[in-house]
Amino acid sequence: MILGNNIKNPVILIPNEGHHGPQADEDRFLDQPFIPQNAVINRGTNIVWFNGDVGHDHNLVITNNSTGETVHESGVFPQFEVRNIALNGTGNYHYTDTEDYE
Repeated sequence: MILGNNIKNPVILIPNEGHHGPQADEDRFLDQPFIPQNAVINRGTNIVWFNGDVGHDHNLVITNNSTGETVHESGVFPQFEVRNIALNGTGNYHYTDTEDYE
């Protein structure tokens, strides 16, 4: 997703049961840990993260792809909680969840 200059607070969702992969035998699993998976935003944009995953805490980690440096780690990120993160540096970042769900 490429966001225009007028988008100041995009929301990235951790969906309910999105961390389960195709091995899950129920059709409701997304196998998509974030919605959107990829986003191109402008410098200084406030990213709103929402954990919509019922019954699961997460640990959001954002890494600068160029340096490998972790620029943010959420720690315990409980269900239905909202976190705001602004990345002020220009670059390519990767976001992931370090919790391991089976």
